[in-house]
Amino acid sequence: MRTALLFIDVDDFKNINDTYGHLVGDAVLKELAACIKNNVRIANDAVRFGGDEFVIVLENVSAEEAYLVAERIRSCAGELEFSGAESAFHITLSIGLIEGAAPLNELLEKADHAMYTSKSKGKNNTTIFSENSADGAFHMKLN
Repeated sequence: MRTALLFIDVDDFKNINDTYGHLVGDAVLKELAACIKNNVRIANDAVRFGGDEFVIVLENVSAEEAYLVAERIRSCAGELEFSGAESAFHITLSIGLIEGAAPLNELLEKADHAMYTSKSKGKNNTTIFSENSADGAFHMKLN
């Protein structure tokens, strides 16, 4: 068991801010932070990395266990409902995951790459970084 890193991005967050305003965008981030807090162990580090991105460092977990954590967070976020001026909406997340023993900056770079692969493959899913795949990521999506 090694360290795993999750790189989480709210899909279409700029559109949420542009459509519903920054107060609603802030509410989205606060509720997502609660989902993250409720789905990781106290000993794990979870931080807002910037804008609509969060990074979680999971210690002593396998890639499979980290994937399950990512999916719980993604599911929790998808169940949240937010009210805009004229309609309610839900959010989705694109998540990149890397498991391994490497310097933090290398893990961040690879998890970020996996997250962008999630976005390019249709958003609302978790991608595990893999050195062996053609694009450097192994795409997984559970519905």
